[in-house]
Formats: sequence, structure tokens, C-alpha cells
Amino acid sequence: MKRSVVLWALAVLNAVLLVAITWKFGGENRAQAQARGRGDYVLLPARLSSAPNGVIYIVDTRNGLLSAFVYDSNRHVLNTMPPIDLGRVLGAAGGQ
Repeated sequence: MKRSVVLWALAVLNAVLLVAITWKFGGENRAQAQARGRGDYVLLPARLSSAPNGVIYIVDTRNGLLSAFVYDSNRHVLNTMPPIDLGRVLGAAGGQ
């Protein structure tokens, strides 16, 4: 009788593990926090006289934003620029 109890316990444990694996990998867990969704990005490297390591411009084409990153090798930090709304800048340049 002790052997059958062990076999039943192992069978129940296998069933629980199967349910846990199915639950973990079965459904897609989507984050609903971002209303606009992910952007499409274009990265443009450039050299500037004021930045010895160069600069990387990042354009978010879906949301119309421009930002830049410069690495400061003396302080070992990444300096960032706040994003600029290109729709507002280009709309103002067009006389609208």
C-alpha cells in the first residue's frame, strides 16, 4: 500500500507541474501601459567638435521625437538630451 501512495503522489506532482508549465508559457502577457505603442527608431552617428566621442541622434519615427546621446569618457557617463517633438518644430518652420 505504501508503494501505491508514492505512485499517486508522483502522479499528482506531475499533473501540478504540467499545469504550472502550461500556465507559464501558454498565454501571452501583454503590458497595457503604453498607449502609443513601441516606436520605430533610426540611429544616426555624427561627429561634433564639441563632443570628442561623437554623438548619436535617435529619431523615433512613429512618435515624431528626436533625442541625442553623448558618452563622456572622462566621467564615464552617458549624457542625454530631452526629446524634441519634431512635428511641432517642423510645423513651426513651415509657417503653420
